[in-house]
Amino acid sequence: MNLRLWTLVIASLTPTLAPADEASVDRELLAYAQPWVRRLSRDVHVYHWAPRANVGDRNDKRPLTALDPRAKHYLNYLKEQFWTDNNATNSVMGHGVYAAIDPVITAGYGSASGMGLDLESTDWALMQIVIPKDTQFLALPSLDSLSTPSTTLVQGLAKLNCPVGSLNRIFSSANNAAPCKAVRDRLVQRLDVQALRYQYASMEIPVCVPVRDPWAFVLFDGRALNLDRLVVFTPQLPARPDAQSENRLLIQGIFDSVANASGLPPGFPWPALTKQKPKTDLAAWAKSNLANCADYPEDK
Repeated sequence: MNLRLWTLVIASLTPTLAPADEASVDRELLAYAQPWVRRLSRDVHVYHWAPRANVGDRNDKRPLTALDPRAKHYLNYLKEQFWTDNNATNSVMGHGVYAAIDPVITAGYGSASGMGLDLESTDWALMQIVIPKDTQFLALPSLDSLSTPSTTLVQGLAKLNCPVGSLNRIFSSANNAAPCKAVRDRLVQRLDVQALRYQYASMEIPVCVPVRDPWAFVLFDGRALNLDRLVVFTPQLPARPDAQSENRLLIQGIFDSVANASGLPPGFPWPALTKQKPKTDLAAWAKSNLANCADYPEDK
């Protein structure tokens, strides 16, 4: 028997795993994820903290302004990392723009030293992002509400070298396993979602309804990031009132309302504003503009 024929005989006797039908797996995954898609019924304000040095060139010491283009470049870079960065990350849901649903809970991420913020901190930047009405997002379910994917889907994902057993794990594994990233990217494109909602802590703001399942967003599409409405805040207050004065008073009001629970010093972030009141009713503003603060359908 010649070598070629012998090779064919051996191959015929060796069990093989049929290649996964990528299109079939994608269709089943799409059907599994579709019930968790939500659409915003109004604009929502979310918040991203960073050390000042992260925003723009580290050698550029110019103060940040409220509409600073350097902040837009910074957030756009983080957004693009969702799609382009294949490196592993410790971030819980991979790369992207992480945004909290209140301005308080992630304030510690504004510390360059990692030691937290105090009234003397001068190196932080708080970015307010307005996710626009009609933005679609995937609301990753909590573990107690997550239905088990079919055996066929789990096996299909494994054949695609993405051996995960839940929707959540596809996203948390994406930047640690290239095949999972490919699955994830196809899924969000087919769902036409611009953001991801996942379980994360949030403050219990007194003017809001009691917190149900707290969560945060990861933004990965320019439509959700909405950079035309980005506003940047820093510890420094302008010498005279500006277009963001009312906005600062509203944010200060949120901080003051949770001062005993936030772990931050009283008066943070702007001690000079603590005795001033916004013209806008804080409770009405929070319920209209903050996610999970009122009974909107997408907050469920």
